[in-house]
Amino acid sequence: MLTNSLESYRRIVGGLEPLAPEESERLAWLAKAGAREARRELIERHLWIVVETARFFAAPFGLVQGSRLISAGNRALIRAATAYRPWCDGGFVEFAISEIMAAMREEFVAAA
Repeated sequence: MLTNSLESYRRIVGGLEPLAPEESERLAWLAKAGAREARRELIERHLWIVVETARFFAAPFGLVQGSRLISAGNRALIRAATAYRPWCDGGFVEFAISEIMAAMREEFVAAA
């Protein structure tokens, strides 16, 4: 069962349409060129990754509060949107997932 914070966050994020890979790449290029609105949309439209990854970490043991996972995941998603290099890092989703999982893993280890 999801914690209340994860469930609430999932409801909020659930209304956002996921981006097609081509649209993610287009937004990533615009964000790299300095378009703040493109960076914001890139982050917002990939918040579903934070929810799904937090569910992965929270489900088996419940050791980490959902709000801590969400916070760590959001910070990692923002870092990923800033650090992502569309010309050599592969797809944005894969890049973001690796960043988010690393951040949540740290939260998980810290809570254990």
